[in-house]
Amino acid sequence: MKPRCLLPLTRRLSTRRELLSASTRRLLADTGASIPIVKGPMYPGSNPELVAAVSAAGGFGVVQPISLTHLYGYDFREGLRLIKSITSRPFGVNFTILENAKYKRQMEEWMDISVDEGVKFFLTSLGKPGKIVAFAERHGVKVYHDVHTPEVARKVADEGVAGLNCLNSSMGGQTGNRSVFTLTLTLT
Repeated sequence: MKPRCLLPLTRRLSTRRELLSASTRRLLADTGASIPIVKGPMYPGSNPELVAAVSAAGGFGVVQPISLTHLYGYDFREGLRLIKSITSRPFGVNFTILENAKYKRQMEEWMDISVDEGVKFFLTSLGKPGKIVAFAERHGVKVYHDVHTPEVARKVADEGVAGLNCLNSSMGGQTGNRSVFTLTLTLT
């Protein structure tokens, strides 16, 4: 059941898609969401129930694997299956790119499991996403990357990401240091 607060927005958007920007329509197509609301991979706000609830309501939930496994104590595959048992709507997985050999091995295992479980969207942050993009393309997975400056946006675009998650100064807990307006102007 969809939360009441989202029903009017869902109804308005379903009949007014032509009013959405091309980038918003692309985000909706890439994620499978019906409304342009993304639940980012917050730590600790990445519990399976919240990820599933956002996706079930028509938005797009993104789960953070470290939060799922270490904070909430789920085996990664079982956590993804729990989300899928709550909603049939798509959701994504976040991969923070760190230069740590142990974490890299764990991340590669989580990517394999994500694909096995039917995940079709990865959101990456930090680092160079080229290897993840190559893996994802072989499996029909879209990759977006967190960016907070035009320079980072250009670099990750060259790595082949399908889209950018533009972090701005209005986002709680994020690294963006530019207003939405300034970041938009510098990226277009």
